[in-house]
Amino acid sequence: MIQACNLDEMSESDFIDTKKDCNKTSKEIAEIIKQINSLVLFQGYEDKELKSVIGYMYRRKVTKGEVVIKQGDVGDAFFVIRSGKYDCTVMKGGKSTRIRTYEGSGYFGDLALVNHAPRAASITALTDGELWVLNATRYVWLKKNQAVRNAECFERVIRQIPLFSNNLTDSHVNSLIDAIEVLTMHKGDVICRQGEPGDAMYFILDGSVSVLVGGKQVRTMGANEFFGERALVLDEGRAATCSALSDVKLAKLPKESFEMLIPDSVVASMREYVAKAYAKTAQK
Repeated sequence: MIQACNLDEMSESDFIDTKKDCNKTSKEIAEIIKQINSLVLFQGYEDKELKSVIGYMYRRKVTKGEVVIKQGDVGDAFFVIRSGKYDCTVMKGGKSTRIRTYEGSGYFGDLALVNHAPRAASITALTDGELWVLNATRYVWLKKNQAVRNAECFERVIRQIPLFSNNLTDSHVNSLIDAIEVLTMHKGDVICRQGEPGDAMYFILDGSVSVLVGGKQVRTMGANEFFGERALVLDEGRAATCSALSDVKLAKLPKESFEMLIPDSVVASMREYVAKAYAKTAQK
C-alpha cells in the first residue's frame, strides 16, 4: 500500500533515494533488466525508460537474520537481489511456512505495489547480502511521468490522423487518452492474428509493423498509422496478421472503449475508409 502524498509538491530532496548509492555496472543493469522486464510492475516501459527506472534503484546492505519485509506491513519498496540468501515465509494459523528460498538472484515486493495491498509474506535474510531497492513513492512518480509522456505522444498521433483530428473534439480526445493502454512489443511479436476476433484497434506511436495476409506481407506501417479498426467497425475477424518489425510502441484502444467513445459519425467515416482500402487491396 503506497502512502498518500502530493507528488506535484515534492522536490527531488524529498525522495528517500536521493543521495543513496545508485551506481551500477553495465553488467548489473543488464541483469536487473533481465529479471524485471516481464513484471506487471514495469509493463509498458521501453528499454530506455526501464533503464531510467533502474537508475533510481539504490543499494542496501542487509545482515543475517534481518527481516527485510514483514507480512502485513505497508508495501513501501520493491527489491531485486544483488547478493545473499533469503527465505520467503507466510504466517497462517500461528504457524510459519516457508514458501521459497532466494539465493543470489530474484526479486520480491512487487505485488504489494501493484495491488496496493499489505505485504503478503515475510522476507528474512539468511546471510549477509545486498539488495537493489526501488522506493514506492519514486515508483509512483515515475509511473505518473510515464503516463503523461504516453498521453502527449498519443495526442500527437491522433492530431496527425485526419480521420480523427477532423472529427473528434478535445473532449473526445481526452476520453480516448484515458481509455488507451500503451504497449511495447518486441521484434517478431504478433500483435493480432488473421481470423481471430477483433477486440481492439491500435495506433503506432513508434516503430514499424508488418501486415500479412495468408502469410504474405502486403504492407508495412509506421508511426502515426493505425490498424485493427476493420474488425471493429465491420464486426468481423481480423483481416490480417500484424507483427512487430522492430521494437514498437502501441496505443491499444479496447473494443468496449471504441464503441463507447467514438462518435457514430466517425464510425461511419471509418467504415467508408475501410471499404475503400479493401477495394484497393482486392484490385492488386
